This record gives sequence, structure tokens and C-alpha cells, in this order.
Amino acid sequence: MESVESTCTRCGNAIRNCADSGRPDDWYHHDLPPGQDHEDCYATPPNDVEAALPRTTRRMRVKVQELVTYQVDMEVPMHAGVSGDQLVFYLEKHDDLWAEQLSEETIIDTSDREVDIPGTYYLDDEGYLEALDGNLYAPRVKKWLTVSCPVCGQTPSEGDTAHQAVTYEHTEDPEPKTTEFVAIACDGSRVVNPNALHMPIPWKDWTENTPNVQATEK
Repeated sequence: MESVESTCTRCGNAIRNCADSGRPDDWYHHDLPPGQDHEDCYATPPNDVEAALPRTTRRMRVKVQELVTYQVDMEVPMHAGVSGDQLVFYLEKHDDLWAEQLSEETIIDTSDREVDIPGTYYLDDEGYLEALDGNLYAPRVKKWLTVSCPVCGQTPSEGDTAHQAVTYEHTEDPEPKTTEFVAIACDGSRVVNPNALHMPIPWKDWTENTPNVQATEK
């Protein structure tokens, strides 16, 4: 995709699409007036320009946090002798005494939605392979690194299309050397535990019931 120039809908200055970064929506300001910092504004193109950019649909898990503030006057059947200084801590400990009195009608404020970073990730194979490539040298994944497929027992050869592999570079060796570890088996299952890649999803550990295939030492 060639670079596209447009006008920022927030500040009215010229913006340019930095397509060489791999993201077609990666806009930035250029030729700003003197004294104006590009960090003062999030580059935003017109809706029609943004809508014309290439898109792809991917499966992911999104975790969003939103703080809701309630306020309500209520009668609470509480223990006697709780001072004003102790009230907040008492109510936090005994939320069963008052929580049922909260409702949508008692909401007085909400915060901006915030996408939770650890809880948001791609669920598709592309996201899994990217996560594995970024954690390939972590000791926690070593248990599942294997050059042979846990399902069929075969070592994928050049041109193999039934499996998907990741490349491990042996940087500790004086001579350049790489090893291809099977990442996705011939049946489409994931070889390395996604939970070890910060992708908490159900997964069956093949090392516990596949005695003929052993994880390969690096």
C-alpha cells in the first residue's frame, strides 16, 4: 500500500499514512506549524478515508474493564459500635448487607472503558504463532518444543504443508544454527501450551499421553 496523505479531523493539520509499518491505519502528523508537537493530537483521518483502508477479520478474546460508581441512601442492618472512621472498611468486609440495593437507577458515574492488556489477545493460529515466536526462548515453553509432530510422529520436511513450525536460532553456538520446532500439528492442534504464552484457553497436554514423542532439548 502506498502512503496516503489526508487531513486530521481533530486538529486540521496534514497527516500521512505510514503503510510500511504493516498497519494501514498507522497515521502520523507531518509539516506541523511551529511550536506544535505531534504528540498533542492523535492523528485521525476522515471516516471515508479510514473506511477505504484494507481490513481483515480475525478471532480474538477481548477483556474490557469499566468502573461504575453507585450512590444510594439506604438503611443497613449493621453491627453496633462501628465508628465513622471504620465505616468504609466495615462495608467492604460486609458487602452482603448492602450490595443488593445497588441497581442501574443508582449509577451516578462511569469511567472510560479500558481494554485489559493481559486479557486481550488473538485466538487464531496467526496470533498463537506470533505469541510463540515471541516466547520461544522462555524456559516455561521448553517442555513442549519438539521437531516431530505429536500426532503423526513425523518430522516435517521442506515443502511440508500439513504442519506449521517456528524457527529457533541457537545464538549460544559459535556457528549459526537453527532448529524448526513444530508449532501446529497435522490435525491443527497447537503443540505448545497457549496458557504458557499468556493465552488462557482450554488445551490438552499431549506430553502426558503421547509416550512415543518426546519434547526436544534445545
